[in-house]
Amino acid sequence: MNKLFSYIAGIFIAPRSTLNTIASRRPLGAAIIVFIFTSLISSTAGLATLPSNSPLRAGSLFPAIFIGSLLFGILTWFLQTGIYHLFAEFLGGRGSAFTLFTTLPFTSLPGIIMGPLSLLMGTLGSPLLGLPLSLIFLVWILLLQAWALQAIYKLSGPRATAAILLPFAAFIAALIIFILTLLTSLMPIIIQTMPNIPLTL
Repeated sequence: MNKLFSYIAGIFIAPRSTLNTIASRRPLGAAIIVFIFTSLISSTAGLATLPSNSPLRAGSLFPAIFIGSLLFGILTWFLQTGIYHLFAEFLGGRGSAFTLFTTLPFTSLPGIIMGPLSLLMGTLGSPLLGLPLSLIFLVWILLLQAWALQAIYKLSGPRATAAILLPFAAFIAALIIFILTLLTSLMPIIIQTMPNIPLTL
């Protein structure tokens, strides 16, 4: 348990050296605990920021929402590990997917601060501050992930950053191509079904 607390504190105090230590030890049990803890904090903060009259705020729904968040998080955890591992190897890195799997949950630890902060902003009536705060924490988490890839795959800073950002770029490009293809396919149907509207001046 002392090691777990030292890992958590180290992510905030000395992140790079802590990620190197985690990568060398591959503490699966600690990674699972951190994953569950961050999921619990995120779910609780997310529910608390909902309007007071929202049916989702009912206490009886919290277990279902938490379990759903946990299952989605597990799926994301596996997918993220596989995608980052693939891109890291494409970019010349050599490392273990299992090591990355046990390290990634620690890079999400800033989320335990983001959740309560979002709740505080909502309580103070400053919801507009939520967006810049979210961007700051997103950059923080992505930076931790890049350092984790450097520690595990021995990549340079630019290559580790590329391994993080390229999947997002590929996803956005694929989404744009899909939407354009769909619109192109549907355009003849849309034109045929449009009523003939006379143009009058």
